[in-house]
Amino acid sequence: MAKDQRKIIFELKDFEPFQSGKKSKIDEDVRKKQLENNALEQDIALKKATLWILFGFLAFEIIAVFVFAYFQAVKFRGFALEEWSFKLLVTATLIQITYMLQVAVKHLFPNK
Repeated sequence: MAKDQRKIIFELKDFEPFQSGKKSKIDEDVRKKQLENNALEQDIALKKATLWILFGFLAFEIIAVFVFAYFQAVKFRGFALEEWSFKLLVTATLIQITYMLQVAVKHLFPNK
């Protein structure tokens, strides 16, 4: 039984990944997959950061428009925009938000 174990150890030794200083094909494939996974993790982190910045900007913009609308409605300290300029402000903001979200979705999550 001891001879069988030695034979198995000898056979496993023949299949070591580093033979005569060269990397095996399996090690190269594993390293390539690790690099791809690292790149994907960095890509996901970058997309996440970009989306948080974009949504933060859009939230600030929406809050600012609502503050303008509130000031317009209650005439806060004499704040008054002409009707056409207020409509233009609200319309332009909604269009900008819609377009920015469309661009974000298109470029951050491309169809492959």
